[in-house]
Amino acid sequence: MPITTREVQLVARPHGEPVPTDFATVELQRPDPTEGQVVVQNLAMSVDPYMRGRMNAGPSYAPAWELGETMQGGAVGRVVASRSSRVPEGALVVSNAAWRDVAVLADTEVSVRPDADDVPVTWHLGVLGMPGLTAWAGLHRLAAFEPGDDVFVSGAAGAVGSLVGQFARLSGAGSVVGSAGTPEKVRWLTEDLGFTAAFDYHDGPVADLLAAAAPGASTSSSTTSAVTTSRPRSAPSGSTGGLRCAARSPATTPSSRRPDRATCSWWWASG
Repeated sequence: MPITTREVQLVARPHGEPVPTDFATVELQRPDPTEGQVVVQNLAMSVDPYMRGRMNAGPSYAPAWELGETMQGGAVGRVVASRSSRVPEGALVVSNAAWRDVAVLADTEVSVRPDADDVPVTWHLGVLGMPGLTAWAGLHRLAAFEPGDDVFVSGAAGAVGSLVGQFARLSGAGSVVGSAGTPEKVRWLTEDLGFTAAFDYHDGPVADLLAAAAPGASTSSSTTSAVTTSRPRSAPSGSTGGLRCAARSPATTPSSRRPDRATCSWWWASG
């Protein structure tokens, strides 16, 4: 018996901010699962900034959505029927089949997640999902964070940036400073997330604002790791990255070993 689904499709290319008429909600009939497939009832989905880029025609780091095609994105759901030996009925899974209430998927298209009563399912799209992995790997693997480091995060109020700051604080950062685009976001970073300091990058040159927000970081003996979602033109599209600078303060480093400037290197990770 076919499975009825409700799906959201892109029907027009947005010009500027998307409007409701750029989309259509349609009812479709999907075939019963075959061997190796599962039926997933979606519980939640993630709406992310990169999706706006996929609504445009033309080359990008991810293929553009075709008109009349059901859009995609991260979703967490429950397997309600299974013809797979590796994904049982009732399993909590994450997939790329958002923008629909029910999805018929190959078992290779879903990732089974631990199902705990005290963990909201939406966390699998956030701190326990792609944003959390990107933040953790960017800070600990690519930026090689060490306890005592001073950390600067641009785009700090975003899904990845906000987690980078929290991971750094919980991992023993000397200080954590963030930049964001509104006073409300700045307050959220310091009052709710525990950032040492934060500033609105609209208020002046970032270097001056950073120096005022973290006057001790520039002369400390620790390494400063900057994690950013603001990309120079040379950075890959859709990437998260940062700048890691190593320098020693004049008070703790012999003059013969003092660098004329900090040694810095950029790092980038897709996601």
